[in-house]
This record gives sequence, structure tokens and C-alpha cells, in this order.
Amino acid sequence: MTDLTINQALLGRLAARNSFEMPDDDLVFFGIRGALPTDISGTPFAKSHGLRLTDINNVQMRCTIGQHRPKTGELAVFPGSTVPSIGNIRAARARAGVGANMLMLGRYRYERGIHKAGRPSGHRAFRQAVFFPVWRTSDDLDYDLLDAADLDGDLVWDNLHSAYHDNLDTAGFSSAGCQVVCGHPRSSARGNRPETGPWKRFIENSYDAPGGQRKYVYLLFSGAEVAMVATKPADQVRQSVRFGSSGALVKEVQTALLDKGFDLGIADGDFARATIEALMAFQTREFGRGKADGVVGPNTAAALGVDLPTLADAEPDAPVADLGVRVSIDGLDTLAGKDEGPHDIAVKLDGKDWSAAVDGGKAFYVGTSVKWSSYQGIYQPASKLGDLPGGKYEAADWAQGLGKDKGAWAWFLLPTIMGESSGLFGRINTYDGAGLTFGILQLASHTPDDNLILLFRRLLALDDAKRWFPDLTLVGGQVHRRTPTGTASLERIAANGRLADFMTYLNPDATTVSEVEVVNAARLLGWALASKDVARAQIDIGITRFGQRVKRLGTHYGVDLAKQPIHRLIWVADILHHGRGTYRAIRDAIESATPDTALARIGAGDPRWAERIKVVKDGIAAVKPELKDETWGKGAFAV
Repeated sequence: MTDLTINQALLGRLAARNSFEMPDDDLVFFGIRGALPTDISGTPFAKSHGLRLTDINNVQMRCTIGQHRPKTGELAVFPGSTVPSIGNIRAARARAGVGANMLMLGRYRYERGIHKAGRPSGHRAFRQAVFFPVWRTSDDLDYDLLDAADLDGDLVWDNLHSAYHDNLDTAGFSSAGCQVVCGHPRSSARGNRPETGPWKRFIENSYDAPGGQRKYVYLLFSGAEVAMVATKPADQVRQSVRFGSSGALVKEVQTALLDKGFDLGIADGDFARATIEALMAFQTREFGRGKADGVVGPNTAAALGVDLPTLADAEPDAPVADLGVRVSIDGLDTLAGKDEGPHDIAVKLDGKDWSAAVDGGKAFYVGTSVKWSSYQGIYQPASKLGDLPGGKYEAADWAQGLGKDKGAWAWFLLPTIMGESSGLFGRINTYDGAGLTFGILQLASHTPDDNLILLFRRLLALDDAKRWFPDLTLVGGQVHRRTPTGTASLERIAANGRLADFMTYLNPDATTVSEVEVVNAARLLGWALASKDVARAQIDIGITRFGQRVKRLGTHYGVDLAKQPIHRLIWVADILHHGRGTYRAIRDAIESATPDTALARIGAGDPRWAERIKVVKDGIAAVKPELKDETWGKGAFAV
């Protein structure tokens, strides 16, 4: 029996209803919780497929995992599960819910990798690529709003893999929270025999497709939502936003939450971890315990004072051609805003030193050409640091500026800031494999969903962004470059796991110093000089990232953070930010007889890091008096 038909048009309406950005070219994964394909064998690609609605019981597989080719409008659908199996739920209940979880509906990303790497049952699959919010149950065997929402971990390793089971009528599928497709994998446990069942076609469609795609967007819906959107006219379907949503409606929700006192950083149009934390806190306060679902539907929207448009009312983003005045950047005609034109950035080379001037104003120092290994770029030697624009980080001032609720973070960040940049907002370099690093925490351009790309997402949401980077814009909460015919994403992840397009935009040629990279460096320095928002954005990112990393030491590695002095947790945050040690090494150091000494020794065997470790050690000693009364999990550190 067919209850509904899934096709490209319906998938597009579902994405639009949830403000999910849909890739134009790449293969897209989707899941439907509570619906099975009519053809349970694992279909070939076709324009449409039948689905039948089902009830979830956590015993048999009762969901659909699908693949969509946007270019051709074709889909393939496979039986599987988007919920954990009953055996794993029972085992986890005895451990307060740890060990099994259910992924919230939303938009996520996976990357190629090995599930259960290093084990006989390990096989090629798709690994969690971004933070996932999940539900955990400890009171019963189902998931409801009285259960705990886990918003703490960075990665809980909820992968997409084979179900290790190929019968929909019997129990036995393997999932503790992963998304699974019916069938068996090729693994050493099975003598490396080929994949079987629907999983065989699913994995071959993904791994054997031309183009070498390695990262995949995954959209997860419920069967009830799919049926509603499929059967109601557009003027009767209200939009909503949830984890993974992006765009103007998300920004409106974020602004409303900020206005009501729920801190989520900057309203950037990207519904990520900080937004879901703020939203669920608001829902709990507004509606009571057991009423927070992390979704902005009609009731939550009304409480926030946000009007949810219907699908019929929703307007697409304005076309680039309507944006305004033409300017020339790097020989490319792009578009600036109608109200104010872009800043004129003029750069000059004197020997090996580069300087820049904004709109004909006073010139400032940018950097000095330097060669390192096979790279060449700009660097700022110690003799030139007094000439940098943007000012110096003053912890006491920022402690006051951040206020009582967050002020202690200003001291917590200080040792790492001194180790990274000597406390100078204008620190920048383009001479190594990171492409370009910037600011007091030296945020690098090569890492997806982290570091400099997070800063650009925040900065491009500011009112003056079009004057500093007129050829960049946010589309769906991600950084895009304007082109004469539209926009192009700079957040594509290359085969090596790096943001190749973003790096190339900032620094087109790592083997020489070009005017392009100097101009982009000058834009960042000039913006930092002109606006304190640039500095605040860096600090907010530091607070969020450091808090997440320290908290993960407790949630994933069993360290009781409340029993650790704050100065010790500064070591933790710095080691992880710098990358000179692992969580396990940190845990072992903390559990040793001399934890402070052991933490200071992490990475000390590398002579390149001796000075960094000394700076951080001295910095920790200096901030101890300011943090002596602080404890993790309370006050400023209740992250």
C-alpha cells in the first residue's frame, strides 16, 4: 500500500518549510522517521517512489533513508532506521541514558569514513561531521520531551552505516543512535564478502559516483511532517525553524531570543548549537518542563513575537542583480550595497613590508613578506608589532565589558590569547599551510565549521560587512562569494578535509605574496580598527569553543570538572586550541599525582612549543587571583 509519493518537488517543499539549504550539485541524503519505502529492496534512482507510513517500535526497522540527485531530480530510497534499537535503549537506561540516543529532526552532515574503525565489524560508511543534538532517555524505553536533550558533546559518533541486519520483520538491527540502512557490510568479520541488501546499492551510489564527493548533507524529517506537507496546499503550511535551519527567518528568531535575554552570540541566521540551547531555555521558561522541543512552531513563534510565513508567502532571497552598485575587485565585477559603496583599500610594498590605507586615510602596517618551507606569505615580526592596528587585548576592560555573567571568561582566555597573538587583535599571517590566520586567537581559514569561517559568518551578518567585503554574503548561514550570475559557496570541503575555496579566496597562491592576500588581510585589519564588533566576535567564538572543549572532557572522558580548579581547565582549553595534546592525554594528566605539572608537560617534548608553554604557564599564574572564587558549571562558567 502506498500512502504518499516522495519526489524532488516534495523534498524541496520540506526543505523550504524548515529553511534548510539544499545543495545544487552534490548527492544529498535524507531520512524519514516513521515511513518505509513501498519497494523495500533498495530502489534504483527514479523521479518518484512510494512510501507507507509506519509506527516506530525500536524493534524492527521502520524508517526510510534516501538519496537525492539535485541535478537530475532523481531519488533512491532504502529501508532502515533513524532510531536506536530496543536492546541498546535498555542497556543505556541503566547508565542514565548514556550509550543510546535519538537524533533530533534537522539538517546535518556526514563524511566518508569507517564505522567501528579497528574492529572486525568495521566497514566503509559515513561518519558524523558536525555536532548533532540528541535525546537521551533514562526513565523508560521511549523518547519524549521529559527526556534529556544532550547539547554538550562535539561529536557523539552517530554515524550512518549498515544495519548489520537484513530482515524488516525481525528484531536485530544494530543502532545505538546511528542512522542505519538495511543490509550487511563488507568487513573482516564477514570474510570481506561484498555488501548485501539495500545497503549494497546505497554505499555503491555514494562511494562509486564520479566526482569524489566526500561530505554529504543529511535532512531528517518525520513521516507525519512529510504527509502533512504532501497533502496540504502551500498557503496552509507554516514555515518552522529547527537545528540546521538558516536564513532570514532564523535571524529573526535569534534576534527575538536576544531581545528576551537569551545569549546566543550574534544573530547570524545559522541555527546551530548556541541557538538551540537558547531556544530550549526560552521554551522551558515560557511553557514549563517537558515542553521544550527545540523547534520554532506556531506557539513558540507567538511567544517570541515572530510571524511564521506560509510556504506560499515565503519569498526567495533577492537576486544578486538587484543588490546595487558595481565595483571591481580582483578584476571581477561584483556588487555592493545601494546605501554605501565599499571601502577603497590601497596596498603598498616598501622593500618587503606591506602597508595599506582605507579610503585614502593614514597608512597602517599589514605584514612583511617571508618564506617558510615551500610557502611564501606575510608575517609580522616582533620588531613590527607596535605598528599593528586593532589594539591590544586588555582582560580587565573586557571583564567589565562582558558583564558579571561572562566577565570571568576574559581572564580565562588571556593565557591562550597571549600565547597565540601576544594579545594583539591585528595579528595575521599567510605564510603557512593554513592559508590565513587572524586575530587574538589566530583563527585559521582551513578548518570547516570552526575557527575563521565561524568568524566570517558572524562578521558578514554585521551592517557594515558590505563595505569591507562587498563580494561576500551569507546564503543559508554559510559564506558565499557573489558572482556575475549568482553566488558560489566558499564552504565546500575538499577531499583533504579543508575549506579549499575559502582558503583560495583569501590567499590564492601559497607560494608567493599576491596583492589579493594583502588586500584581504588589510580588510580584516581595517575592520578590526574601525569596529569593536570584530573584537567581540572573536571573544565570543573563543568563549563558545573553549567552553565546548572543556565540557567534553567531562561528558565524554569522565573528568569531574567541578572538582578541578579553573586554572587547570585553562591548561585544558589551551592544549586543545593549540592542538599539542589529546583529550585522553589531558585526562591522564589530570588523574596523575601532579596534574598541573603533567598538564604543562603535554607537548613539551617539541622544541617549537617551549615558548608557548612558558607563556601560558606564566599567564595562568597571573590570572589565578582573578579566578580564585570561580568554579566550573556556575556563574560565568555555566556553559
